[in-house]
Amino acid sequence: MVSSFLSRLSFWPRFFWRQLTSMRNALILLLLLAVAAVPGSVYPQRSADPNGVKVFYDNEPELAAVLDQLQLFDVYLSLYTSPSPRDS
Repeated sequence: MVSSFLSRLSFWPRFFWRQLTSMRNALILLLLLAVAAVPGSVYPQRSADPNGVKVFYDNEPELAAVLDQLQLFDVYLSLYTSPSPRDS
């Protein structure tokens, strides 16, 4: 009885470790990172091209406001791509 409980208890850490270190998981994470970097190539970035962001605001003010709320003009400084808080 106790040994079956211990064998079930030792199953979960091994299962999670194998899932975490699997090649499939690594490929999924790389794909997500690539998808998250696409807006940085499509939309002008405030740190590299502030005038491009101003022109985008002039041409498409409603869309630019939405994209700015989603931090797509600061992709590489945004909350979803950098784990550390932004420097002020």
